[in-house]
Amino acid sequence: MVNLDRLFFPEHVCLIGASEAALRGVTPYLFALKKVNFNKPIYCVNRKKKKVMYGLDAYPSILDVPGDIDYAIIGVPAEEVPQLIKECSQKKVKYVTIFTAGFSELGTEKGEKLEAELMKNVTNNLRIIGPNCLGPYCQESRLVNTEIFEIKEREGHVGYICQSGGHTSAFYFIGENRGFPFNKVVSIGNQCDLTIQDFIEYFTTDPKIEVISCYIEQVKKSTQFLGILEESSKKKPIIFWKGGHTIEGELAAASHTGAMSSSYEIFQSAIKQHGGIITESMEEMADLTLGALYLAPKKLGKNVGLVVAGGGASVELTDEVAKLGLNVPELSLDTREKIRELIPEVNTYDRNPVDLGMYGWFVSVFSKLIRYIAEDPKIDILIFQFMTERAPQFAERLNDRHIEKSFLKRIKRVVKTVSIPFICILPNFNIIDPEITKIRKAFIDELTNIEVPHFPSTYRAANVISKLIEYQKFLDK
Repeated sequence: MVNLDRLFFPEHVCLIGASEAALRGVTPYLFALKKVNFNKPIYCVNRKKKKVMYGLDAYPSILDVPGDIDYAIIGVPAEEVPQLIKECSQKKVKYVTIFTAGFSELGTEKGEKLEAELMKNVTNNLRIIGPNCLGPYCQESRLVNTEIFEIKEREGHVGYICQSGGHTSAFYFIGENRGFPFNKVVSIGNQCDLTIQDFIEYFTTDPKIEVISCYIEQVKKSTQFLGILEESSKKKPIIFWKGGHTIEGELAAASHTGAMSSSYEIFQSAIKQHGGIITESMEEMADLTLGALYLAPKKLGKNVGLVVAGGGASVELTDEVAKLGLNVPELSLDTREKIRELIPEVNTYDRNPVDLGMYGWFVSVFSKLIRYIAEDPKIDILIFQFMTERAPQFAERLNDRHIEKSFLKRIKRVVKTVSIPFICILPNFNIIDPEITKIRKAFIDELTNIEVPHFPSTYRAANVISKLIEYQKFLDK
């Protein structure tokens, strides 16, 4: 295994190509590091300037920088990179991220020659990330690779490996909004040296990372990759979204990172056989990441209890669960009798799915009912629906100004005292209303605190359950 500690926890960082211009070269890295108060020495290299942004001194070469350098970032024209790699090797730099594009991803002889040339200049155990990438982010060390990344108070438990800089930033935003902050992230670009499997293996040994998610366009050293994947998947869920699995997508991937894909069907089969979890979009990768974080540690079954408010919704949810091979068993007679003590027979249903009708907005009724269902021996997992868009309306009717908080308080009590996992369906009707947006965010934040995953539809929740059950079958082999 490649020890990447000094990459994610560098003691000294050097920015080669920093300048006074905010968006030029690697200056955005300098801006981002200053923004989050990165507290290790930062050195800047500029062959022409003596001062760069923030009035920092610039050295003409990394060889002129005093002391050791653990990590350097290069952002200069591609033709200059091979010589700079040679100088980094002479300086005994441990890791270099090549932000610069213009190498094998171009699909040209010139680009491929430049990439081969820079690798020839690697000595003294220097390791390369990229080219054509953003490099690493680490929450603990405050190492960031763009100003988009922030250091949140809530500790992250997701590791993310991405072959696209744009998808690196986009998935970060999704994770922060969905409730799975990141511990470590790395944008790997062309993988001329360090590959996705190097980072999978390292993240697998990291006790703070519980789930690994990956966007990839190309696998290099496939035999090694599959061997590491199989061993790592036995310890943590590893989720994949592969770009370039149509003819058009393959051509786009080739122009993006120089990737030429093999058959997508072969890729899917190999990943599944070795324990990986396949997704088809960024949204599905986010669903599986969130679900794996909170559901994978628990033993999952196929028998689902559904709690909704409305006959149409109960039919819809049942259909969506059944489509993915899950069961909606009739509740035991004892549970149904308890439910009937809470709600009348008119405009409700007690067998499963349980349709509460308007009684679903009575907090005491709802909390007792989800406990009864969760304790039913026929149920393996409970899914309940909550509509934040209707919360203000019922808050006024029931004289409970913060009705969503009342629900969350009761849900938290139940979740803590029963053994089966809970999932919340949180439909998004895209209503532009500051009050509803605030309620929704608070609801998601508290669901995250009590480790209840949430999804915008039952189908997406059922898809996560189904794929995690398949993953658990791999673990049981």
